[in-house]
Amino acid sequence: MERQLDYKSQCFYFCDNEFQLRGVSSKTCQADGTWSDHSVQNTCIDIEPPEFITCPGDISLPTDLNENFATNPANWDQPEARDNDGEPVIEASLSATQQRFYLDEVTVITYTARDETGLENTCTFSVTVKAKTCPILIAETHTRIAPPDCMERQLDYKSQCFYECDCGFHLRGVCSRTCQADGTWSDPSVQNTCIDIEPPEFITCPGDISLPTDLNENFATNPANWNQPEARDNDGEPVIEASLSATQQRFYLDEVTVITYTARDETGLENTCTFSVTVKDEEPPQVINCPNSMAVKTNNRLAVVHWEEPVFQDNSGRDASVISNRPSGSTFFFGQPESIWYIAEDQAGNTARCEFTVSEEDLEPPEFLTCPEDIVLPANLHENFTTTTWDRPEARDNLGTPTIEASTSAAKERFYLDEVIVVTYTARDRSGLQTTCTFSITVTDEEPPQVVSCPGSMVIKTKGSSEIVHWEEPVFQDNSGKEVTVINSDLPSGFTFFCGLMETVYYIAEDQAGNKAICEFTVDVDCMN
Repeated sequence: MERQLDYKSQCFYFCDNEFQLRGVSSKTCQADGTWSDHSVQNTCIDIEPPEFITCPGDISLPTDLNENFATNPANWDQPEARDNDGEPVIEASLSATQQRFYLDEVTVITYTARDETGLENTCTFSVTVKAKTCPILIAETHTRIAPPDCMERQLDYKSQCFYECDCGFHLRGVCSRTCQADGTWSDPSVQNTCIDIEPPEFITCPGDISLPTDLNENFATNPANWNQPEARDNDGEPVIEASLSATQQRFYLDEVTVITYTARDETGLENTCTFSVTVKDEEPPQVINCPNSMAVKTNNRLAVVHWEEPVFQDNSGRDASVISNRPSGSTFFFGQPESIWYIAEDQAGNTARCEFTVSEEDLEPPEFLTCPEDIVLPANLHENFTTTTWDRPEARDNLGTPTIEASTSAAKERFYLDEVIVVTYTARDRSGLQTTCTFSITVTDEEPPQVVSCPGSMVIKTKGSSEIVHWEEPVFQDNSGKEVTVINSDLPSGFTFFCGLMETVYYIAEDQAGNKAICEFTVDVDCMN
């Protein structure tokens, strides 16, 4: 399209988007300087209809006042369209110009956009007529409105909404409202309110409390340590007030103190938490004076014993009742100490006890009539012990026959050397007084050692003038089982003996008791020259 082209040059034809080529797609330069298919007129034909730029959405109109129709407001934005080949023509359907739109009818309005080629497109929307809606209802405190749509969106004509109150509240007003044709709710002058009819509720309330008295007192100091009552209400936090009795300093025996907490809400409704405080006497009476245990020394078997009566005092300030198993001035006998008790009981059942013993003390211990002398015995033959018996001691007492007990040494079967055995008999009377009989047993060693082996006398022949002589040393054994002391005559084994002189050899064994035994033999050297 810019210059003349040479022979055989080719040119190709294209259309803009949304247009279609009518003719040949290419032409060739011929030798005579003309283009091929010169009789064919190439044309781009429009194939795309117009496009709406804007198109109103569906329209909902309220009815005219007290009418079943809505007058056509014709106030929607006019649709706009464009085309790829000039400005299209826009035409509206007859429904766009009708004067009224009626209830329960859906009117369709159509706008048609048409280009020069005759291609067209449409914009369509509907007009619906509805009665006026009523505004969203707002629920006051503790008020519920059903169904939930009543509080979430505007509702249509003749819709109904129902009022309820939270539990513990009573509705003052109307139970329901109806949406009217003019878009207002019925009974607009009535203000619905939920009135509180439920008093507060105590969540916690202490149980009845029992307190012990203070030490040595007839009252208990107010500890004020109970858990404070807690209350709740269906409409905020209630106020809690305590009765004066909750703060008194003392609670006394025999009094039941009632403590009341009152919970009151903003409406004036109230509820109470009540419990009692009782003082309990758990303290036993005090023993002011209680006699000590006593032992009466007398030579008579019977004795009248007096003591000062015990004194008891109770914290309640009242007299305690006292019982006893034996009164002062009773007669007592020799024997084991007797327990005397006094029991004081107060009106609460608490008891205190005073207890002591009374006994008659026996001053005379038993007397042994017989008691063996010390015993000295030799050991049995070839033994280091001996056996023996003796007459069992006899005793008497002023309170009857005493018991006699022997020490364990009296039951020994054998008595050994080097031991001094002490045997004791104890005579004990009913008062616990006792006397002993004591003797000893001693075993003596009167037996000399035994000669177990002793060389015999010997004659030794020799050719010289002397000879060294050996023998086996003698053996001694003592009944004590201990080693003995052996003394030699200065002629030991291995000694040199001379011819013609017969020598006497002896060994003396002595035990630790001094008993002796002797081994004696001769040695004779016989000269053979």
